[in-house]
Amino acid sequence: MPAEPKSEPFSNSERRRTILASTPCGRAAWHPCCVAEDSSDDWADLATTRPGHEVQAKATALRRTAPVRTFLARLLGAHTDERAWRLGGDGEEAVAKQLERLGPAWRVLHSIVLSEKGTDLDHLVIGPGGVFCINTKNRPRAAVWVAGPTFMVNGQHHPYVRASENEAKKVSRVLTAGCGFEVPVRGVIAVVNATSLIVKQQPVQVRIASRRHVVDWLKSQPQCFSGDKVDSVYGVARRSSTWVPKERPSAAVTAVPEQPASVMTVGLAVTISHSSVSGTLLIGDPRPHTAIVKAAGFRWNPKRSFWHVPNSPDRPADIVAIDHLAEQLRGLGFKVEIEI
Repeated sequence: MPAEPKSEPFSNSERRRTILASTPCGRAAWHPCCVAEDSSDDWADLATTRPGHEVQAKATALRRTAPVRTFLARLLGAHTDERAWRLGGDGEEAVAKQLERLGPAWRVLHSIVLSEKGTDLDHLVIGPGGVFCINTKNRPRAAVWVAGPTFMVNGQHHPYVRASENEAKKVSRVLTAGCGFEVPVRGVIAVVNATSLIVKQQPVQVRIASRRHVVDWLKSQPQCFSGDKVDSVYGVARRSSTWVPKERPSAAVTAVPEQPASVMTVGLAVTISHSSVSGTLLIGDPRPHTAIVKAAGFRWNPKRSFWHVPNSPDRPADIVAIDHLAEQLRGLGFKVEIEI
């Protein structure tokens, strides 16, 4: 029996001797392979990350923050941020189960954190047919209708196709830089648990499919990667430092120089709020520490005189990022209230 993979980062010698490859049953097995030299041990192996890890962690954080409210919301069937994250995680697990059918020629990674803000990629698939970013959309009992770039759920437009295109472009840039050769990437949207999925016309650069048809479509793609090329791309993709280099620590936000007492903002109040209509807002004056707020993804709206996170309406609150910013501001003397 092959040895079970380690959960901690590998040493340089182990990297050069081995590579983790996904097996048809979805577990990890050791495969001998030449892995690119890496001068640092400071990375985690993403091959051990569970499907839906990031979104389930956010759902768990929300449940711990408000256990009674979460229980009542689930009892009443209310649509909450915790529900959105939880369903997202369930959808990713369902798609991952299907991806186990791809076979030994393919490699699969799950829940890859793409930025210091916590943005993650649901699934990255690498195989003979190329490289694919799979984004899961779990829409129980919903009617999904697609025509080119138009993606509608129960009659409402969603920018999923454009987001998938942009995600694929970003992943392609990162992998191309890491591999030293061009790595084209195509986006895929896997629809889970919808009552109906009608695709009048496939988008040009993104494939729309139900979770049960994703694997068949992937296998039908013409071969463009050799086995060695698959292993080369996978060897780069499985390193956490490929996506969020340790040289750019998430402490770009946390490593704030100590402020003299003259600029400490003791007692100054700000409020961080989130709703599906307004998105994530910061009300109040964070000066002189606006750099921290900008690093957390907020932008100033001069017309309405508040800080906001672009594209956050109609999306679940990023409770982890909000709590992190609140903790930083409190450390600088602010009185911070959170309203979600």
